[in-house]
Amino acid sequence: MDTTGRILRDDKRGAIAGELPAIVSRLGINPSKCVDHAQNFGRRYGSSAGSVARMADYAQVFERNCGKGVAFSQALYLNTG
Repeated sequence: MDTTGRILRDDKRGAIAGELPAIVSRLGINPSKCVDHAQNFGRRYGSSAGSVARMADYAQVFERNCGKGVAFSQALYLNTG
């Protein structure tokens, strides 16, 4: 998607500027884990997904346990804080 977004055309809105880092990098995602993560998303997460900190925030707000998926988030996100 990132490459497609960087293709500039007059009839396309929402183009990604060439000087911006790749989307995966901007989101703090480990590039080597990205495809596997997308392919197995539904099996690996319960009621929330994202960085470990965001999953903990969700669990606290909704008084839930965010245990399912925490290990996968730690491997996926480069900065898990």
